Amino acid sequence: MDNKRRKQILDKLRRSNQIFDLDYNSFEKDLEMELENEFRKKKDELISLLYEKELLKLKIENSLC
Repeated sequence: MDNKRRKQILDKLRRSNQIFDLDYNSFEKDLEMELENEFRKKKDELISLLYEKELLKLKIENSLC
């Protein structure tokens, strides 16, 4: 294999590796965003449940009085 052909192959491999890196970085960012969104949803659910719990406690206390 001559040097010119070898250089072409190496360039092609470098480009494909760069594309892989970009895809991986994109995937990583998407996954991170998805996890953050899921965390926010769970946090909101927890806050809502805690709020409901406090409301029920108040209702029970009021009914006992």
